[in-house]
Amino acid sequence: MPIIIDVATRYFHSEALGDWSKKVLLAQLTSENEEFADQAGSFIWTLRRENLDGSDYSDLIVAYCKSKGSSKNVDYGIDYFTDKFEGLLPDSIIDFCQNAMNYGLSKEQGGIDHNRTLYDLPELVFRYYRENKTRSSQRQRALKLIDEMCKHGIGIHHKDFREIER
Repeated sequence: MPIIIDVATRYFHSEALGDWSKKVLLAQLTSENEEFADQAGSFIWTLRRENLDGSDYSDLIVAYCKSKGSSKNVDYGIDYFTDKFEGLLPDSIIDFCQNAMNYGLSKEQGGIDHNRTLYDLPELVFRYYRENKTRSSQRQRALKLIDEMCKHGIGIHHKDFREIER
């Protein structure tokens, strides 16, 4: 791991190195280099572990959700967004959920990561759907992903499937 990304990942929430670290992480999260984006994406674990308020890092969270590297840190992201993230989910969460689903489906023979990713994913998608009752374009994006999850049998027994308005 390039040392600069490691330092930025560890100190993005510090007063002394926070601004610098955020700039480094944003640059790497939006990088075409998937390895660097993956390494920068590990900051999501620090958000969860340190129980940090996501609203203070909204720019990083949006970049993470859209990042090519988010699929490598998908379990940390799902943990964070389902257990710790307060407030409205960012619109980019649908990008993250799509990456998470693709990641989960690509894992051969299942395994614990695969099963957990696909088990927890519907909760995020339905939460986003519920939060966007008055925003039809965002709701349509959620419905499109819900339809895709149904095709793969993901979350088909989730309690919210019965409440979807078509």
